Amino acid sequence: MSIKEMIMHKSENMLEKILGEIYDFICFLSYKQEGKHLMKVAQKLSENSFRRIWGNKEDAVYDDL
Repeated sequence: MSIKEMIMHKSENMLEKILGEIYDFICFLSYKQEGKHLMKVAQKLSENSFRRIWGNKEDAVYDDL
């Protein structure tokens, strides 16, 4: 039985109030995961811009920090 199936099975007899809390938690986890993905995409997109600013000899001393 998959984890998804186990969750579905366990939730069959739960009260509607509890199911609402579970749903809210699932939404929170989804939002959190999406936020991490967006952060990685933003970092990747900004690399070229920052490379021009930081990629110079004057600032090379800071590269190892």
